[in-house]
Amino acid sequence: MKGRSSGASRIEHALHPGIAVGRARQSLLFPSRPPLNASTIGQSRVDYPKTYESSSELPSVTAVVRDVLPRFIAGEDPTSAGLRTQMQHMTVGPVRMTGVGFHADLVVPPDVPTVQLSRLVGGDAEIVLSGTEHGAGCLLFVEGGRLSSLEGYTYRGEEWRPDAIVLSVGRVFALEPSNMELNPTGGPGRPPAGQRQGRWIDR
Repeated sequence: MKGRSSGASRIEHALHPGIAVGRARQSLLFPSRPPLNASTIGQSRVDYPKTYESSSELPSVTAVVRDVLPRFIAGEDPTSAGLRTQMQHMTVGPVRMTGVGFHADLVVPPDVPTVQLSRLVGGDAEIVLSGTEHGAGCLLFVEGGRLSSLEGYTYRGEEWRPDAIVLSVGRVFALEPSNMELNPTGGPGRPPAGQRQGRWIDR
């Protein structure tokens, strides 16, 4: 897919996922104003960051939650099964549009059981997004044994507008928590050396 990260950055994500995630989070938390391109000229300007109380006004975020999240946690392991149970009761809380992506809170009721793996960060997706030339990706965060948030990001700093539309979703890098070491003290799960914690799936 045009605009995908380089082979070197993929290796870095595999061996040091925290570094790659940290860079993605940095770009979301401290975004620069996206450059203008032919697809954004003539559209109303949006002052970023901008927070929405729900995803109902954001068709692209709604599509990512609906089409990507279930594929992130499609595994047959107990952790994925528990996260799917949480998803059935989950609501999407405030969504922060950063200009180059979004951060969506996932709210799971306290009476829904947690999963044993306390912290998990990962996933990836090939998202074709309107108004961009190079597409977008997405990360899932699990904190305290619960679905916590989804973060979407564009490549090369392109604008992810609130009215953007997901045109299609290609392959998704599904999580495989069973390949991770369980830390019973509540620390982050870590993949075995040299392995990414997941696999690419088409549908």
